[in-house]
Amino acid sequence: GMQELGETAAQAGIREVCEETGITVAIDGLIDIIDVIVPEDDGRIRTHYTLIDYHAHWLAGEPQAADDVSDARWVPLDKLTDYGIWSETLRVINESATARGLSPPAAEQAVHTPLTGN
Repeated sequence: GMQELGETAAQAGIREVCEETGITVAIDGLIDIIDVIVPEDDGRIRTHYTLIDYHAHWLAGEPQAADDVSDARWVPLDKLTDYGIWSETLRVINESATARGLSPPAAEQAVHTPLTGN
């Protein structure tokens, strides 16, 4: 999703989680900021967007699929690699799990997709 005018990045994260999953969260801290820069063949920048990953905890609600996905559910950490998750997403989940004192899933089992968008 996109940040709305006058909205902090954290407020946007909370709103987007609710809009996309039906759950309410509270943000506990920042995990990472990732810039995705996709160049044209001639070297000019075609696309540049920023992903801001927060560590958050559940407050209320049950996962519900938005209109752009077929399913939304809670998944145990040890089952995440069964879903072919993008390696960068799994890295962020690993960092969040570690911050909570949990054992993260094995990152090497994730599907690797480069950040350049190729």
